[in-house]
Amino acid sequence: SILSNSQAARRYLDSDEPDLAEVRAALDDVITEDKRAGKIIGGLRNLLRNRQQEVSNVDINDTIRRACGMLAGDLNTTSTRLRMSLHPAPLRIEAGEVQVEQVLVNLVQNALRAMQDISLDKRIVRISSEKQDGSVRVSVEDSGPGIPEEIASRLFEPFTSGGDGLGMGLTICKRILAAHNGRIWAEDSELGGARFVLELPSKSNRIGR
Repeated sequence: SILSNSQAARRYLDSDEPDLAEVRAALDDVITEDKRAGKIIGGLRNLLRNRQQEVSNVDINDTIRRACGMLAGDLNTTSTRLRMSLHPAPLRIEAGEVQVEQVLVNLVQNALRAMQDISLDKRIVRISSEKQDGSVRVSVEDSGPGIPEEIASRLFEPFTSGGDGLGMGLTICKRILAAHNGRIWAEDSELGGARFVLELPSKSNRIGR
């Protein structure tokens, strides 16, 4: 986002009659995303050092919507249809919102990579949220080929990757959720691909660290 907004600002300035309002808006987005990146890095640093995480009272549905909004460009570029099935009422948790948001972003990006070799008309990502007894569940599903059998048993271990990444994303997701007394697991999706489920304690039932 920082890169694309910086490039957009440069294009505006290179035009014969620069629209300074557009330039200002692009730079405001750069500042916002830079601050967000700083929060992610700071949160991961605290996580790796086993420091207390900053938490707030958030609605997981709002976090899902923000994560999807950030990925709107990727979804459009890959011609992927997004289906959302969110619980009608707010699902409140106590969490580091930026970190949970980053978990969702990572899972959707993994789904998009998993579907890069299937036809455009079959690319679907479905995100749902539901209330459980004392917890909240969010699932991210795709219509890709599913999890390769050879890595299924070590999916959340470091340096395990089904693509061209370093294989650290799911390991970090697991660490983030564990720091919030949550968990994550993978299973087959009825869409034909993978379904990743994350579970977090609801606010009133969260166990203190």
